[in-house]
Amino acid sequence: MKVLVVDDNEATARIIQQLITADDRRVRTAYDGVDGYGVYLSFEPDLVITDIDMPGKNGFELIKKIRTHNPAIKAIYMSGNLSRFDSLLKEEKRRYHAGVLRKPFSMDDLIRLVTDNQRSLKKSHNAPRLRLLKPVAKGSIRPQGGHTPLKG
Repeated sequence: MKVLVVDDNEATARIIQQLITADDRRVRTAYDGVDGYGVYLSFEPDLVITDIDMPGKNGFELIKKIRTHNPAIKAIYMSGNLSRFDSLLKEEKRRYHAGVLRKPFSMDDLIRLVTDNQRSLKKSHNAPRLRLLKPVAKGSIRPQGGHTPLKG
């Protein structure tokens, strides 16, 4: 899994990177929303952990822009003052199952949210895939790549 950590506090971003890097996780950092978007485009992470209140582009703006490329991007939002963003966070949780961390947060809470997202991604990658159908003759369709019926 690839993870992008975006926080205008460089020390915080680096500490999170060190805590969550593992054999099956590659982690990159960025220090504001604008830089975070650039790193997203080149790295294409599965999960973005972002501070909310940053100069330039805040965490919500960053994720909104990323969703124009990947509507299913997983996000974890961080802030020391979550109450300021209560309605936006509720919407993110409801629509996208976003995670939320109140700063300062425990290492266990961080690892739990990252691990939960990693499990969720593995499940979605292992889910059965539908085969594309292509038209064969007017009004009929057959599975792409052959004439056998679809099997579940």
